[in-house]
Amino acid sequence: MSDHTREVALAKGALPIVGHGISLLRNARRFLSSLPEQGDVVELRLGPSRAYVVCNAELTHQVLVNDRIFEKGGPIVERLREFIGDSVSTSLRPEHRRLRRLIQPAFSSNRLADYMKTMRDETVGVIEQWQDGEVLDVYAGMQAITARIAARTMFAAPASSALIEQAHAALNEIVKGAGRRMLIPPPFDWIPTRGKRRYDQACRSIRGASKSWGAF
Repeated sequence: MSDHTREVALAKGALPIVGHGISLLRNARRFLSSLPEQGDVVELRLGPSRAYVVCNAELTHQVLVNDRIFEKGGPIVERLREFIGDSVSTSLRPEHRRLRRLIQPAFSSNRLADYMKTMRDETVGVIEQWQDGEVLDVYAGMQAITARIAARTMFAAPASSALIEQAHAALNEIVKGAGRRMLIPPPFDWIPTRGKRRYDQACRSIRGASKSWGAF
């Protein structure tokens, strides 16, 4: 079968109305891990919307490198736009290239050396809190390291410990909330549930911190 005639399989377990949303909410890792054995490209149903998961390394490479055909979009990008607006991560190809040129100075060799030191310091800071014999949630630990590094590197001015902790908590809530909201089709994603209120507050917290300290 050629690349142009690959069949798209519907993932097992789709339910009426909600599709695969329940399976993703219950155990996303187990559900997604089951998809490669179902086909190279697998279709998911998220309410009335459809999503396609590429489970083949060659096809994944094509999607990542051929941005003229495979433009970014979909529920994940829409959730990112709620938090960061139109940025390098969320903009379409022409605007993406313009914004990428604007931020290029932030990734000079000198700046990268500073980022490496920050990454090392924050990683060591989290690991030093672990105790011998302690049972750890590795995913939560990696998330904490990532959030603290982001909080230390996203501000132009040196951030205080209080600001780092504020940004850390907000980023963790945004990551969790975005994942949940990605599975809720409109217009139900605007219902003011407790989770949505926490998500909205975390977004306001990050925006407020960025204005106070100046995000690079």
